Amino acid sequence: MASQIHVPEYGQPDQLNLTISRVMNSIGKASFFHRVLKGNSRLNNRTRFTNRRAFTLVEMMVSTAVSLILILGVVEAFRVIGEAVADGRASLNMSGQVRTITNRLQNDLAGVTVPSRAWALEGAGLGYFEIGEGPITDSFNFGTDGSPGIGGTDDDGNSVVDDVSELGWPGSDDNLSLFYRSMLGDFDDYVSFTVRSREGQFVGQVVHPGWDLRWGVAGVDDDGQNGVDDIGEFAWPGSDDISQVRSNEAEIIWWTELDDANLDGIWNPLPMETFTLRRRVLPVFTELNRHPGPDGRWGIAGQDDNGNGVIDDVGEFGAPRSDDLRALLISAGNISLFHEYNDLSVHQDPSGLYVANSLADLTLRHNRVGHVPLAGNFPNYTGYHPGPDGAWGVAGTDDDGNGVTDDIIELGRGDDLRLFPRFNGLRWGEDIMISHVLSFDVKVFDPRAPIRLYDPDANDVGDEESLVPGDPAYALGLPVVGQGAFVDLFYGRIRGMGNGVTSLFSGPPHPKSKLHLVTPYATYDTWSMQYESDGLNQDLDAVTDEGTNGLDNADPNLAANLQNPAVDDVTERETSPPYPFPLRGIQITLRIIDPDSRQSRQITVVNDFTPE
Repeated sequence: MASQIHVPEYGQPDQLNLTISRVMNSIGKASFFHRVLKGNSRLNNRTRFTNRRAFTLVEMMVSTAVSLILILGVVEAFRVIGEAVADGRASLNMSGQVRTITNRLQNDLAGVTVPSRAWALEGAGLGYFEIGEGPITDSFNFGTDGSPGIGGTDDDGNSVVDDVSELGWPGSDDNLSLFYRSMLGDFDDYVSFTVRSREGQFVGQVVHPGWDLRWGVAGVDDDGQNGVDDIGEFAWPGSDDISQVRSNEAEIIWWTELDDANLDGIWNPLPMETFTLRRRVLPVFTELNRHPGPDGRWGIAGQDDNGNGVIDDVGEFGAPRSDDLRALLISAGNISLFHEYNDLSVHQDPSGLYVANSLADLTLRHNRVGHVPLAGNFPNYTGYHPGPDGAWGVAGTDDDGNGVTDDIIELGRGDDLRLFPRFNGLRWGEDIMISHVLSFDVKVFDPRAPIRLYDPDANDVGDEESLVPGDPAYALGLPVVGQGAFVDLFYGRIRGMGNGVTSLFSGPPHPKSKLHLVTPYATYDTWSMQYESDGLNQDLDAVTDEGTNGLDNADPNLAANLQNPAVDDVTERETSPPYPFPLRGIQITLRIIDPDSRQSRQITVVNDFTPE
């Protein structure tokens, strides 16, 4: 029987309370709140119902998931912001470093002392300018097999397997070189020259005992150790020891060295090892060329040659009939050890001493830094050379384990010559310009280099491109649309790039320079006329210095009807610059990478040598 609820009229509180109590008792404990009406004192004191519910498991899981999503979002936002800040800092840092290098390189090139043309005159005392081009270019490297052409094959039929003339051979992996798969470029070039400062003097450190020929204060045990005047007293206060030189001229060299991460002595592509760009400044300071000679006394031993009341003082240096020498107080030995402690341009003298160079001395290759010393070793190869045994690496050994013995990839082992040898690394941090270098590419301006038109799609008008030697798609079959471009020295050595093209710098160095024997390396050198009157027979024929002897000597390499009847004409000369042409411009491209952000930067410095 259904319950009937009678709702009394408003204004009867007691009856209303009784009715509500009956309803609640009939349906059990109701789960709703009831409001105490005005004047309901008994209900307010006796009955009040509330229902407080907790979170369910599902609700907890949902709320946790939402919280994690929010936290991950915040973390991701901070990560993105952090990476952007780090990339920005890396970009600013690289830009600052690149800007510094650009300014330094431009200032160096602007101060070159010698006109950029061949046959410098020694007597003019103008110094030199030299560029070294290695085998690597931006267009072709050796590919993954580490060999020019198809590895293990005599591609060009010249009876030499994997020689550099096979570089870029069709079917080889040279076209799949690291240039196409990474940002790596031409990293084996160098440039060196003499400079006259435009911003104050060059400063270099030296280790010299001074003109009293004693370390520290002469006759005093300054440090209280190891006896009197030992080298530990060098530069002691009050001594005349020389620890620093200043000069307006210097010999400067820019080059790269391998950052050998695994210390195996060779460059490794995987993981890719980068390079360090270095700049060494060697002041030209001839005032140190004072040596007392075999008797160890200034002037004539035991005499007061200059009449100042002091016997054998340094003021008597070079007195007539004395045995004094114009050389340093250092015996010639390990040049790398010398340059660890001394910033000074020097050469090795036949007497067995080092001699501080003048600009006139530096016109000759054997007096320059990084070259094989002594005039008798013409043409005095520079670094990146196989050494006296003529083989890359250790002769007869497959140093790098690639299956090819004495290939160029073994460069730097055995008796190979390096551009700037090091003794024990004492100064490694002082000539570093920047690390993580991918490319240091030096090019020369060739006014006859062909510019070719490349059209990837003949049906698409406007997609044509002008290519110069060195561009990956450059090929001989393309139409020529102009001349004049910056090129690698001897760019014609690379098949498909310009082989067979005749321009100023497309071919190998001149045979009379003897630098063509170090294929594929090419060198630009301002050279010296002194080679034609130095008393040495550089061409090993029957006549010495026939180009300056006042006679019309026949050229044995020319037929009688082709002989020049002029006296001492250029064809009679024993030697020749590797490229006997004026250099009108140079372009240097530097590419670096930040190892953390993987950002890269590239700069190009161009210097015009055209006479004004």
